Parts: sequence; C-alpha cells; structure tokens
Amino acid sequence: MMMKLNRAALLATGLILLAGCGAETKTGSTGTGRAPDSPELSMASGPLNGLGPLDVAGATLDESGIAVLLNSSLRSGAQDLRLGMTSNTNGSASLVSGTGRASAAVAQSMVVAPAQNIDVATNTFGVLALRFKTDGNTLFEGIAGLAQMVPGDQVEVFGLQQVLTPEVLATRVIVRRDGDPTRVELLGPISQIAAAGLTVQGISVNTTGAQFSSPGPAGLVASGAGLASLGAGSLARITGRLNLTTGAIDATAITTGLAPARNEGNVIFIEGFVRTRVGSTRLTLEDLEIDTTSVPLFPASAEVGARLRVRGIMRGGLMRAEAIEVLQPQSVLTFTIEGTVSDYTTLSSFVVRGERVDASQATFVASTASNLANGRLVRLKGVASGGKLNATLIQVLN
Repeated sequence: MMMKLNRAALLATGLILLAGCGAETKTGSTGTGRAPDSPELSMASGPLNGLGPLDVAGATLDESGIAVLLNSSLRSGAQDLRLGMTSNTNGSASLVSGTGRASAAVAQSMVVAPAQNIDVATNTFGVLALRFKTDGNTLFEGIAGLAQMVPGDQVEVFGLQQVLTPEVLATRVIVRRDGDPTRVELLGPISQIAAAGLTVQGISVNTTGAQFSSPGPAGLVASGAGLASLGAGSLARITGRLNLTTGAIDATAITTGLAPARNEGNVIFIEGFVRTRVGSTRLTLEDLEIDTTSVPLFPASAEVGARLRVRGIMRGGLMRAEAIEVLQPQSVLTFTIEGTVSDYTTLSSFVVRGERVDASQATFVASTASNLANGRLVRLKGVASGGKLNATLIQVLN
C-alpha cells in the first residue's frame, strides 16, 4: 500500500560517494521550498529490483556511466550488477517521481562461505554463524532453488536482516561449486575489538597480518591505522581463510568506510524492515531514523518487522518521509531488465544482463516471439522462479 507523496566512499568521477502496489495520495508541497520535480542529490538503499535503469527502493535511476564497488572490486559500469543484490546507490533524483541518474553504487553481499544446515522444509540454510531464509522472490544463480543446494556448496548471499526472527531474508543466492571452501568473506558491524582481532556477525576474526583499506579514487586504498581506526559498530568487510579447527577467520583484508552517507537535504530512498517504532510518527528502518509525520495515512499496523519502501528527505539528522509503501509478506515482486539477449537456445532459455530468462509464457508488446534472438535489445518484466526469471511482459527494441 502506498501512502502520501507529499563514511563513506566515492567512486563516481573517480570516487564512490557513500557521502507491492496500492493507492497514492498527494498533497502538493514537498515542504522543501524547491521545485517539487527537480532532481536533488540522492541515496537509494535496498535490493536491486531492476537493471537498465536501476530500480532501488522505488527509485528509477539511469545507470549509464556509473561506477560500482562490488564487494571489494571496483568495476566501471553496471554490467556486473544483478537483480537481488543489495546496494547503496548515489546520484540525483526527483523526490516526486523517483526518477533520476545514478553516479555510483556500492553493492555488498553479506557472506561468501560454505553452506550448512540446509532445511528445505523451512526454506532456511546456514552460512558461518548466519541463518538465511528464502522466499518466492529469492533469486538463485547456479542452482534452480534451495532443494538443489548441498552442504559444502560455496555460496554468496545478498539479503536484508529481519527483525522478528534472527534469520536474514536472502534476496539473491549464488552457488559456485568449484570454489575454495576455506576462502570466506563476511560483512557486518564490529561487535568486539581485541588486541589482535575482531568479532563480526558472531565470528572471531584474527587480524594479524591483515591489510586494512577503504574506498578511494581508484578503488580500495590501504590504511595504515589498522585496528586503531575502528570502533564497535563500524561496518567492515572481512576477506580471509576459514580456520576449520577453530571456526575463526584468519583475515587477509579488512575493508571499512562502506556505510552509506545520507547528508542534509539529500533525497533518500530505502527498503528494509522496521526495527523500532516509537509512537505513531517515529520508526527506524535498517540504520535510519524516520519521521512519518507527513504521512498521515501510514497504518499503525505496520509495526516492528514490517517491510517498507520509504521516500523522503534528510532534515535535521532524520529522514522526513514523504511516501511509504508497505510490502506484504506474501507479495510477489516484479523485476525489470533492459539489455541484450545472449545464450539464446529457445524461447524458454536465454540470458539478459546475467539473468536466465524463460519467456515462454510472456506477453510480447509491439513485437513477437519470432523477433527474439541473440544480440537483440529487449525490455522485460518478470518474477523469480526456479533459478530464472519468468518473463510476464517483453518488448524487443531492435
């Protein structure tokens, strides 16, 4: 249901700056004193629901010329981004329309490590100390679904931390069966700091000999400060080897400076789960405190644990919400892609932007199935199903 519209990194131009459905009710003024549809500096945080342009937390952003930090690797362009990856995306966007242009994105998986304790009956699996839950919107790569995952599979998982359960909702799961089971990556807040180690996501991390870095003009830049530069609660990405005897990670690299910067006056888009709710007008979503005063129809039923997409502006250290969409637990998400067809074999098996697509049941718009072939530019909508995207609408553009 949609209600009233009423440190960071820099990669763009050399640096990454981290500096459902329903009725909509409009009241006119955005309260900013500026032209309501003019683009403003923006930050969009959440899973990628669209590619070409990027669809993040309700923002639709032109991706041409974007710079991307994918885990610890700097990429020029959006070609390696995939649906379901969680991203903090900078750019400029209109508060009213949600459209604009992306300049940089920081996409980070939560973990890369062997899978364990797979339970198909409950749609859950474990990775290190984390427990993940899949649903009908989870996108799988390398396998058709959780039933094909086996203990020891090297998996990479993107997701959103839930609130009413300790499980993380997996938005994208990548399985690589030729991976090194001792090589691991882990993203999370630092909970403890010791003389030669950290604790992240409940896992002990040995930092002796680790290279510390943060995003800079040409990618990751080494930091000489090491542990002295970190504090409890700091977001860190750990890369290293899993000690099979102790269960700890022997870190080879630690990346910090990945948390998004949401500056005064920025237009903000965010998707996540409500962590706290105070009274009728104040809540926290992910790491952000939100004032919902300007959304009078925001339902009291959207309590802690509800999944929301929120649009607003940073004012006085708070996000002042202008529009809120409640994503119901059983809702089916629609994903969008524009890109070139490759690996075409049949109408039910081809690839667009790294996503395997089945268009056998799709409705073709201003084109026909006979137009579909390798090299053709297409725009499509679809839903997640069995390790692929089932297209519902598709248009061949050339």
